Amino acid sequence: MKKLSCILSFLFISLVSINATGNQQVSVESSVSKAIVYLKGAQIFRVAEASLPAGNTTIVLSGLPPQIDQQSIQAGGEGNFTILSVGYQTNYLGDQKVPVRIRQLRDSLTYLKTALQTHNDMLSVFKEEESLIISNKSLSGNQQAVTVGELKQMADFFRSRLTEIHREQQKEKGNIEIINQDIQRISKQLQEWTSKINQPVGEIMLKVAASKATNAKININYFIQHAGWEPQYDLRATDLVAPVNLTYKARVYQSTGEDWNNISLTLSTGNPAMNNTKPNLFPWFIDFQRPPVTLSYGSGVKAESNVASAMDKEELPVRKAAVLSQKTRIKENQTSVSFIIETPVSVLSGNDETVRIKDYQLQAGFRYYAAPKLNPEAYLLSRITGWESLNLLSGNMNLFFNDNYVGEAYQNMNHVSDTLELSLGRDPAIRMQREKVKEYTSRQFIGNNIIKTISWKITVRNTRSEKINMLVEDQIPVSRNQDLIVEPEELSGGSLQKATGILRWNIELKPAETKELLFSYTVKYPKDKTVVIE
Repeated sequence: MKKLSCILSFLFISLVSINATGNQQVSVESSVSKAIVYLKGAQIFRVAEASLPAGNTTIVLSGLPPQIDQQSIQAGGEGNFTILSVGYQTNYLGDQKVPVRIRQLRDSLTYLKTALQTHNDMLSVFKEEESLIISNKSLSGNQQAVTVGELKQMADFFRSRLTEIHREQQKEKGNIEIINQDIQRISKQLQEWTSKINQPVGEIMLKVAASKATNAKININYFIQHAGWEPQYDLRATDLVAPVNLTYKARVYQSTGEDWNNISLTLSTGNPAMNNTKPNLFPWFIDFQRPPVTLSYGSGVKAESNVASAMDKEELPVRKAAVLSQKTRIKENQTSVSFIIETPVSVLSGNDETVRIKDYQLQAGFRYYAAPKLNPEAYLLSRITGWESLNLLSGNMNLFFNDNYVGEAYQNMNHVSDTLELSLGRDPAIRMQREKVKEYTSRQFIGNNIIKTISWKITVRNTRSEKINMLVEDQIPVSRNQDLIVEPEELSGGSLQKATGILRWNIELKPAETKELLFSYTVKYPKDKTVVIE
């Protein structure tokens, strides 16, 4: 108690000394009005209102996330006052503002506990009534006989009332079980959410001066790391002749500890978290190579002279996200592109929201691809042109054909040509077979060498009702030894890349048409050597 009194006395003396300076303090609440979300991090814009007295005042905006980048804080306002300075501190004693969803869950939990108590009370009443009836089931004393009619009447009463009591007891037990399950679910969710808000809070302090009492509107913004977005796509094709539909989406996430409710949202392709200092070249000195130096420490750990360090990345929960259809305005800057979502968006802390950025219709050509040596199935490829101006980023793409989900693919937009080629999955209507042709396969001994001839046949059949184009690839071996000689023989009109050994056939198949592709090659090598050539 003495220690607590000393602490309270110290706080009181501190407050008195602050007031003695003549600098008044006003605490105000603020709300998030806008967010510019980058690929990593977000610029948060807040608004607040305050009534300022004449003179110097310190405006304290509390309940802010504790992860604010202090160097990024900017402040402005509207009103007859001047901002003298901007400061930031972490308050370990303050509480973060409780989000609406947590307050709603707490209210629900209180209601359920009250209802649970009511049902428990009713269950107790029915049990007491049952005990009372059973304890008074004696019909008469020892001196008085009971008639048959009285016996029947009492039996009917016991049977009817006890049946009703047991029925009501079962009903109350069922209600109690359901309420307990709801209480357990809500309590678990509350425990998860409240663990994220029971943290220190940030406070921004604005020192302002006003010549007279005035009403002030405060605007502040700052950068925070615990947010970002990543691109996602839906690609839909209906048939082999119509354009494809591309939906550009963004998975927006944030774990700042506060919910963003109905804010103005802008998505930027910039990344302020990256080092923006331009690189510099320094002299490149070379010398004869020396053995690497290894430093040995007493703990037994060895460290090489080149040490790489990296920042740990926080793992954010990934939850099922809702897709929000939005109107979007695109603004291109010198080094980035901004997607301005023109309808308000809400993003809860710890949750994801999938926001639709834009829908595009793109011209596409289709062809099939097969590499029967690896997989005897044909893949439908969509070759899209005119995508370069869409400001697409690398990301996961959901693929649909004829309204059927065919899978997901990661599309790297940094390493593609003017034609974007995407796989729409396997088509069982295109049937393939690859088999060795034994009558054209032989082995001969000529002098000190062995000459082997290997022949393969690829059979392709189109069972679709329309004509298709297909690229078929296979390969022959490539030698890296002058004593091992590979020579192509029959190629059935295919083209051969000698450096890689890749064979390609561009074929056209009419409905129900079948084509055979035959290729063969010879391998000559010394008979005292062993070579795997199939």
